[in-house]
Amino acid sequence: EGWKYITHVGRFADVKNHNFMLDLAGVLKKEKKKYVFVFVGNGELYDSCKERVKKEQLEDYVIFMGQRKDVADILLDSDIFVLPSFYEGT
Repeated sequence: EGWKYITHVGRFADVKNHNFMLDLAGVLKKEKKKYVFVFVGNGELYDSCKERVKKEQLEDYVIFMGQRKDVADILLDSDIFVLPSFYEGT
């Protein structure tokens, strides 16, 4: 069976909990599971997340799409949508 796409849309900030998703990507890699995280958005932690993916050799398990205007289409192509934020709004 083909790869499944797990999508997150949001700015790259601590509150959005990208580190949790990168931890999961590491587990998926270790277990040889066919899941890919698709990150849509920009923010202050964008570069550090990309560096972590490179350092941990997770390139096959994480795709960075940056800021996009076609989010609806990306979500339609996704298998799973995740929002693991510590909190949303105030």
